[in-house]
Amino acid sequence: MIAEEERAEGLPLREEAEGGTSEGAAPAENVPVDDAGAEDEVPGMAEACRRFPMPTEEEAAHALRELSWGEQFVASRMFPSKGGTDLYLYSLRSAALFLLDGDRAHIGKGSDQEIKLIDVDGFVSWVRDVVGDGPLADAMDEDCPPDDPYHDRLQAVQRLIDLRMVQYGGLW
Repeated sequence: MIAEEERAEGLPLREEAEGGTSEGAAPAENVPVDDAGAEDEVPGMAEACRRFPMPTEEEAAHALRELSWGEQFVASRMFPSKGGTDLYLYSLRSAALFLLDGDRAHIGKGSDQEIKLIDVDGFVSWVRDVVGDGPLADAMDEDCPPDDPYHDRLQAVQRLIDLRMVQYGGLW
């Protein structure tokens, strides 16, 4: 009977020997699995879920897909001692790698410092219209007012991309 009750409630079954539990065996604990607690297991997941709705697997696959020629976003990076280069970003994954990679590694290194350049408004439009991640684009619109300095807008985009990538998890 206990096994039937536990199965009906979705709890793990206790191992019972024939005829019941032995006297020396400690009773197994039936701890229900709490899906909400799973957010705390991944650093940043709780904050990401407060900011964006959790994407379905299909939405994540769509947002992270590789784009074709003509759908890319053009970003630039500049090294004061070497000059600049354009980068063609063909996915949200490549945008995240570009925007999030190495920011801390170049702080205070003078001529080796990488300067990331994006048209923030164009990037928001690209995320919304081409990548298809409306919640991320809406959050960037909200956190990146046109009157803010470029550096502040870029940092907001980086923070939001980082949070969204946490939700996409192992898919990126």
